[in-house]
Order: sequence, then structure tokens, then C-alpha cells
Amino acid sequence: MNWNTALFGWTALWDWTFSRAIPLIDEAGVIVKWFGAASDITERVEAEAALRESEEKYRSLFESMNEGLAIMSLSATRVVAL
Repeated sequence: MNWNTALFGWTALWDWTFSRAIPLIDEAGVIVKWFGAASDITERVEAEAALRESEEKYRSLFESMNEGLAIMSLSATRVVAL
């Protein structure tokens, strides 16, 4: 079982954790214990949000442009991307 959780943290208003747990089941099929671990993924979640925001900003910019765009290499006379 895996899940992400937003928790009130010590360093910020919200910290994000990735948690994983596996049940220990007895012969009758009853969960006796849980074994698991949790990792702080706050930096990853914040980086993903910043990347999404940047992609949305530039996507809307390029979709609204009437002009063409080319990225040229200064060290060569070739088009790097269109």
C-alpha cells in the first residue's frame, strides 16, 4: 500500500510524505501488525508544482503567438529546435 499525504510540519505550513506499508497477516487472515516507512517528499512536490506552473506559462505564451520561433545554436549554423 502506497500513499502521499500532506501533513502539518515543523519547517513549513505543510510537509508532504510518501508512505508505504505492508500488513503482517496471521493464519486467520487478521492483520496483526503493519510494517512501513515514510519519506519526506516536500521538495519533490514543490519542484513538480513549479515545473507545472512554468510549463503552463510558456505553453500559453507559445499558443498565443502569431510569430514563429526557432532556437539557433551560436556555435553552429544549424537550427536546434523549432
